[in-house]
Amino acid sequence: RIKIPTKDASGGSHNFDFYLSNFGKDNPQGSFECIHQYISSTGVPHLSSLGTIQDKITVCATNDSYQVTKERVTKAEEDKSKNSTKFIRPGGPFR
Repeated sequence: RIKIPTKDASGGSHNFDFYLSNFGKDNPQGSFECIHQYISSTGVPHLSSLGTIQDKITVCATNDSYQVTKERVTKAEEDKSKNSTKFIRPGGPFR
């Protein structure tokens, strides 16, 4: 668990759970390399390899992120229903 303080003065924090997985075991067909991109003191751009990446860290969603997503989906569905078109057919219930 990673604990990151909030910006406000409340002293609160956000907690993030995560897990590690091994690329070799989880993805045997591919590999990833860590690249460092920088500009030298003379202004020349450079790329240098820091080596292959052996492990991957995955940050799990928090309860807050699920709640925010749910609220956004609900709002989008409400907005969509407000802008829908109703077809009125001759002889139908709308006269």
